[in-house]
Amino acid sequence: MPYVYSQATSAHGTLLKLGDGGSPTENFTTIAECKNIDGPQLANDDIDVTNQGSVGWKESISGLHDGGTVSVELNFLPQNATQSFAAGVLAHFNDGLRHNYQLVFPDPGATTWTFAARVKNAAPTAPVDGVLALKVDFTITGQPTLA
Repeated sequence: MPYVYSQATSAHGTLLKLGDGGSPTENFTTIAECKNIDGPQLANDDIDVTNQGSVGWKESISGLHDGGTVSVELNFLPQNATQSFAAGVLAHFNDGLRHNYQLVFPDPGATTWTFAARVKNAAPTAPVDGVLALKVDFTITGQPTLA
């Protein structure tokens, strides 16, 4: 039997970008020094339809879709425009509005996952023997687009 080589792609080089809100064409700028990125965490709500005729087991149907969250850890650069309170993700936290973001994967096709989200949490950490970091959680609103 011939050996089949994996077609896996290294995640190194994945980019998280923030949109400028431009219309008709929106430009996306890479958020500086992202480390680990988790999500989107897509889910379907469960609607319980168990009834008196159900035979000993709960029953459910699919409800609304949920884009979930995207979490990112960054090397925190407080003065960097893409992270700052002036125009970056921290500014998006302050305004409480949804903005467009884009994940760009390092696969040969540069697959993108574009989504509208609001910044839910932003938490800096400053360990005594470590790097100044920032963890940001984005709550997706609406349907993310994979292209």
